[in-house]
Amino acid sequence: MYYFDTSAIVPLFLNESTTEEVERFVLGLSDGELAVSHWTGVEFSSLLAREVRMGGLSSSDALRVDEFFSRVIVESFVTFLCNARRF
Repeated sequence: MYYFDTSAIVPLFLNESTTEEVERFVLGLSDGELAVSHWTGVEFSSLLAREVRMGGLSSSDALRVDEFFSRVIVESFVTFLCNARRF
């Protein structure tokens, strides 16, 4: 299983210099090998909001990308739920 931090998964949804490389890597994996944490969605939405504030994305484009992100995560990724324990 491969865990994707938010920064590693962003190139799948926004055009970046590493987009082709990340896409190629992900397409080479089998079903069930992709994982993110529950926080990835929160961090991704925050990144999109920052892009809107800075003028890199329109609000409508950010919503479209966020909806696509959510659909891909549900359909293709295992999501780890965060759990805090006191020792």
